[in-house]
Amino acid sequence: MRKDLPLAPPDLVDRYESRVREIDAKVEPVRAQIAALEKPTSQRLLQAKYDKLPEPVRIALKTDPSARTEAQKLQADQVAYSVKVSEAEVLPALDPETRKKVEALTASIAELEKGKPAPLPVVQGITDAGPEAPPSYFLHRGSVLSKGSAMSPGGISVLNPPGADFEFPKTAPDSKTTGRRLALANWIASERNPLTARVMVNRIWLHHFGKGLVGTPNDFGHMGERPTNPELLDWLATEFVRRGWSVKAIHRLILNSRTYQHPQCFAVPKTRRLILRTTICGACRCSGSKERSSAIPFSP
Repeated sequence: MRKDLPLAPPDLVDRYESRVREIDAKVEPVRAQIAALEKPTSQRLLQAKYDKLPEPVRIALKTDPSARTEAQKLQADQVAYSVKVSEAEVLPALDPETRKKVEALTASIAELEKGKPAPLPVVQGITDAGPEAPPSYFLHRGSVLSKGSAMSPGGISVLNPPGADFEFPKTAPDSKTTGRRLALANWIASERNPLTARVMVNRIWLHHFGKGLVGTPNDFGHMGERPTNPELLDWLATEFVRRGWSVKAIHRLILNSRTYQHPQCFAVPKTRRLILRTTICGACRCSGSKERSSAIPFSP
């Protein structure tokens, strides 16, 4: 879940939160008084909106929840989610005496709120709610109001190579995280998952030569281009992992290679930004030249 994390020492955060809780405890009963005063008017306005709905929807709302059909349950949930009465609608509809009481209570809340300390600086972060993740569901037609069967965490099967399955660590009862994000990070950076390394070295090659070993760097699937030299791609990916996932090491490896330093690779101005297609067995040719050049072996 998303959470604003305070950028302050723990003792200052504790004092701030204690004072805020103290003020909120005084405000809560006042808000309850306002809600009680507004409730009859709010219900009347809400019923007026319900009366304008189509007849099948009105019937669904009047039907006892336990006796509703699946369609009626969906209709009732959608109405509850979308048809509401706002504070701006309620206040003008109150009788003068009630409105005066509500305005006085609202003013007292504003006065209490002044006692809160200035907000602490915060940074937006993502954190788990605890060791147990809330259930997730497949949604019919993408609607959050139309839940299907429960789903379990895991990788996309087409991207999940053999031997690189998700491994979810066991979490302690007092843990603050489910461990799922760590499991995802470990899967992405696993030595048994070649896709990550292939994609990264292909982008590095693209940066230096103007075209990747896979010509569609955003698509390594069936709709993308096949690698012009799969052996070279796998060798670079293996070196990337072997050298500790060091981007600098792969830059150095490519820049010090005979392929990159060959004179023909600089025969045309700004050749590194032109298309330099890799051919067989680590060979490449400059597409800017009029005649095909001979093979230039890639070697460090």
